[in-house]
Amino acid sequence: MKFGWLNVFGAAIVVLLLIPNIIYAVKNKGEKNLCENKLLNVLDRV
Repeated sequence: MKFGWLNVFGAAIVVLLLIPNIIYAVKNKGEKNLCENKLLNVLDRV
């Protein structure tokens, strides 16, 4: 499998977009889930 510059560039963009989510998750580790949507709660556990 050969990775070109587009795949590396795309992966870098995804990582940059996920950084704020990772920081939020680490800071609010013990926060209670207030979401009432059952589908989202099931997907969150996966």
